[in-house]
Amino acid sequence: MAYKFAYQGAKTEILIFWGLIISALSLAVVIQCETVGFSWIALIVALATLFLAFWQLFSLQGQVQDGVLRLQRLLPSNTLTITLQDVQIAVTGKHSVRITGSSYGDIDITSWIKAENLTAHLR
Repeated sequence: MAYKFAYQGAKTEILIFWGLIISALSLAVVIQCETVGFSWIALIVALATLFLAFWQLFSLQGQVQDGVLRLQRLLPSNTLTITLQDVQIAVTGKHSVRITGSSYGDIDITSWIKAENLTAHLR
């Protein structure tokens, strides 16, 4: 049985991504405040930003099945396939896990679920 979960990259990537999302939404608010009446440009910027944020959240999926971890990215060609018997898994935070020893180098994963639960499924 496969175990699927949503994940984000390392903490630095998360801070940059959500910082850009907040900046774009702030830009939409500023555009709306500076125009007289309704602004289609502000609405388009806000909707495009929210679409990209939700797309990012739901497109990064991890799957553990038969001792293999697959980390799917935005494009199917960027999927990472890691054999779990060859790697070490360490909890680095409340929701963060570091995978070391893979051919891709060290991989930091942040997820909405607790790191202990994710680590139990990875082992």
